[in-house]
Amino acid sequence: PFPTSPPPLSLTHCHPPSMPSPSSKLHTCLVCSSPTKHAHLGILLCRACKIFYGRAQARKRPRVCRAGTNNCSHKCKHCRFVHITRLLQGNLKAKEEKNDAPSQKYFDPLPSTSLQNSPDYSAPFSPLNDQNVPQFGRLLCSPNFNGGNSFINRIRFSYCTIGVSRRATELTSLHPHLHPILTLNGTFPLIPATLSTTNVTSRSLVTALFDFCTAAFEEFSSLSLQQKWFLLKNFKYSFFSLESAYRVFKDFSSAPPMVFMSLTTFITQDTTGDFAGPMAEAIRSDSKKYISLYLSTDVHKCRDAISRLNPSEEEFLALLVLCCWNLENSEAEPELMAIGEKYKRRIMNELEEIYRRKGMTEFATRLGEILAITTFLQMTAEGMPLKLEVLRLHNIIEDDTFLYSVNRT
Repeated sequence: PFPTSPPPLSLTHCHPPSMPSPSSKLHTCLVCSSPTKHAHLGILLCRACKIFYGRAQARKRPRVCRAGTNNCSHKCKHCRFVHITRLLQGNLKAKEEKNDAPSQKYFDPLPSTSLQNSPDYSAPFSPLNDQNVPQFGRLLCSPNFNGGNSFINRIRFSYCTIGVSRRATELTSLHPHLHPILTLNGTFPLIPATLSTTNVTSRSLVTALFDFCTAAFEEFSSLSLQQKWFLLKNFKYSFFSLESAYRVFKDFSSAPPMVFMSLTTFITQDTTGDFAGPMAEAIRSDSKKYISLYLSTDVHKCRDAISRLNPSEEEFLALLVLCCWNLENSEAEPELMAIGEKYKRRIMNELEEIYRRKGMTEFATRLGEILAITTFLQMTAEGMPLKLEVLRLHNIIEDDTFLYSVNRT
């Protein structure tokens, strides 16, 4: 008798040892928090919410919020539908039908005297602003192909370009199981920052700022490496503070005090204890104390300053230029100083033209406010190395981490 061969293995009931079971790759639905293997409608939406949205769209009779708040849980069908709609429209511009002003709970911004009667500069309603805990964000600026060859449009395009690259880099690094298409979606998930994620995103930011300056300023490519690095070291912390405060102002004005540590990570008072990661309790306690202090001082002041200024998108882009070339109190070479004066004068001239087109005649006060914000952001940036040194002395960060070592090069 010949030996019989064993029956073939069923490939439908086993997985290769190197491949995890599909059931382990579960994501969380952004609406109902249910686990889901797949994203629907281009966002992290479970199948049940997708079906609900399709049926709700076809419904002719509008639903009414059961609680009367228009901001309750997903169990209310009206608010569930509104939440999904806002998720899908997160990359669109603010909706005009929203009449409620941003919350004034945490500070009382005073309107600029020069723009007190200018509705064009009021902060628009953001579909992300109703999140009690930040869960997803968006890119703020989009390329304006009708803006011609203006300098401010060049800055806009440069900023949009690095926003796309930073988003893809961070989502790929911090969310390895995220579907690739979602790294290009209008909205993207946000997670609390840790020391580990901040080291990754800080390196990504410095690389992106090289690209930003190369695309925005003609002379940057011809500078020496030492000159480029001097400019970026002077710029990176003011960029960080400005972008974070502007994003919070636009999309999270009703949220508790928070700071964006990168495009996709944030810190609030509730997450300060987790920033240091798995360390001794004494180190975690020190980390929480110092980061909480940072939130209540520098972060609050930056947020309050931006809220009082109430900048338009063009003014935000102008602030990027002014912060980049704010070299007055530095040891910059005369060549860099001359280039900086050229671009600062150019961006201020374009702001004047924008104001004139909007019908403003007295804009000297407004320009003075913008220059004052630039000086304030630079003062805040100059204190960052000292704050990092305090964290190092308390063994919260190590000498060889990128977050700390980048200040010593």
